Amino acid sequence: GALAAFFGVPMGGSLFALEVCSRFGIEYFEHLIESIFCGEICVVVFRSLSGLSIAPIWDLTAVSGRILETEPSQVLLGGAIGLFGALMAYCFALFHWKNMEFFAMLDLLDNKRAVYRAWIGGIFVILLSVLVPHTAFWGEE
Repeated sequence: GALAAFFGVPMGGSLFALEVCSRFGIEYFEHLIESIFCGEICVVVFRSLSGLSIAPIWDLTAVSGRILETEPSQVLLGGAIGLFGALMAYCFALFHWKNMEFFAMLDLLDNKRAVYRAWIGGIFVILLSVLVPHTAFWGEE
């Protein structure tokens, strides 16, 4: 419900909340109706208490009903930023695959050896925190 109120969309927030807990698609489909209803109640209560109308949070249309015009350079910049994000996701996937190969080489993928895998992960996090201290906190000075 809180995610629905935060996003301002009862169905989207409720589905997102169910998706976060799932590993293989919608696992909690039996709670779908209750989740969406809870999201609707939360949005109504939040909007009522904050004095907002039940309407979209952002209005991205002009008076004529068309999406506001933008500069072509902004569209190209958005495309470049999107490609950079895709490159970072690919680099993260490569890191993950190499990490899994390393764990397989050490025979740590078996759940009987999960404690050793956790120790290696903990040592990595500690080393990263020592080398780059801002990664261990919320960016405080």
